[in-house]
Amino acid sequence: MIVVGPELDYVRDAQPIHRALQQSLVQLAAFMLTRVAARRSALIDHAPVEVARDALAEVTQALAALRVPAAAAHHNRHLGAAADALDCAVRAALSSTDADGDALFRALEEAEQHLKAVAKALPGFEPVDFTQACCAAHAGLAGVPSDYPKTKAGGEENGRLFDLGAGLRCG
Repeated sequence: MIVVGPELDYVRDAQPIHRALQQSLVQLAAFMLTRVAARRSALIDHAPVEVARDALAEVTQALAALRVPAAAAHHNRHLGAAADALDCAVRAALSSTDADGDALFRALEEAEQHLKAVAKALPGFEPVDFTQACCAAHAGLAGVPSDYPKTKAGGEENGRLFDLGAGLRCG
């Protein structure tokens, strides 16, 4: 796909927004993994959540100011939906009622799906590659191709926290 004119301006202006959304997704995912790994009695540093919250406030303003040509409307809807999902993730991360992290997980998964849709809608918006995440490296899965089997040799299904490639689990 060749992007020219107003669409090219949109891509240029939307890329920093996309990067901020990706960074917020990574920060919140790292926070979630820390929270899952920590004992309930452990104090958890909420600084990554606060950084993501501040970045999302800026993203909201930037999205509102973004000039969206008709050809980029679908892309922009997914950017907005990813921002909304990440905002829900921030609220869940700071909530005292989501002790098991289910709401946080669902919000992060929704944001990831919207960011994948963004990557497909226009060129220049690559998704977060969780196969390069530290948790993938610790599991010996870094760089594993996305066609990795969804089931283990014994027929047991591989779980997944985020899409690290088909069927991989992070955390």
